[in-house]
Amino acid sequence: PSSPSAGAAGSGASSPRAGEDGGEASGSTPTSMEKFTVHRRDSAEVGIADMVAYMSRVALERYPARAQLFQTVQQAAAEALGPHFERFALIGSTALGIDTPDSDLDAVAFTRAAEDDRGVLRAPPRPIEALRCIAGRLCACDPPLQLQLVDCTRVPVLTVVVADSRLSLDLTVDEPLGERHVMWFQSQSSDADPEPAPLYQVPVPPPDAWAQGLEAAVLRCVKWWLRRRGVPVAKEGGYPSVVWTLMVIHVLRCSIYVNIKAPGENRGRDCLKAMAAFFDRFAEGGFAGTLHFADGKYAEFWPQHALMDWAA
Repeated sequence: PSSPSAGAAGSGASSPRAGEDGGEASGSTPTSMEKFTVHRRDSAEVGIADMVAYMSRVALERYPARAQLFQTVQQAAAEALGPHFERFALIGSTALGIDTPDSDLDAVAFTRAAEDDRGVLRAPPRPIEALRCIAGRLCACDPPLQLQLVDCTRVPVLTVVVADSRLSLDLTVDEPLGERHVMWFQSQSSDADPEPAPLYQVPVPPPDAWAQGLEAAVLRCVKWWLRRRGVPVAKEGGYPSVVWTLMVIHVLRCSIYVNIKAPGENRGRDCLKAMAAFFDRFAEGGFAGTLHFADGKYAEFWPQHALMDWAA
């Protein structure tokens, strides 16, 4: 199968209550976030291993608050939508276990048609109407939350930020693409479930920073590098996060210097080699084409000129 595609939306704001968007997708960073202190290391291998351990530690520390925020919005969506509520799924980097200290939560609420009191089948509310109902419910049940409703884009988004601005959640309605991305990435794992399933809660991060394997560690490092370097996000004209994720997976599968199936004893060295392979492949730019993935273990790059020749 070919790789999933991703689209980008513009920005605008119409909020029931003014708030700050502290999420990864929006390009801003939550305030008061613990910083990674840089000390002199014996080697780059030790330094990158320490960085992976730091990101894992922050994920564990933030888990209770993140799980609570997810449950709060999930419950508000169920109450606000009533019989039109179908389910509430976690998507994005947290669902994949590759979130960084700057990552927000991403979720999507799915609606359905429902019968009214007279037994007449009624269509669910439009996404923007559903988000307004959910925002109203959140205002009533948890006043300290800050809300920002972006309603002038192709995909309306409700951003929910906690009072201290350290955590946020971006919510969309009836947008299946993010969930499909999560399930596709789950299917690419070496120990993939034959039937990947959506996530309806925030997974507990493993205490071992390397428990999810080299691929997850490298994805985290690349995502955090993007944030620290200020590389433009999708709404600023850059690539969507899913594109960078596909680029990393492509490199790991194609590099002869990285063996994600049998990592060595020095995990910091393995991660450093994988990062070097990523920058070696993409640092010069000038690439145009399609990344193609097949059978959960192969990856190819089809240059644009080759595609044009084939079409001709």
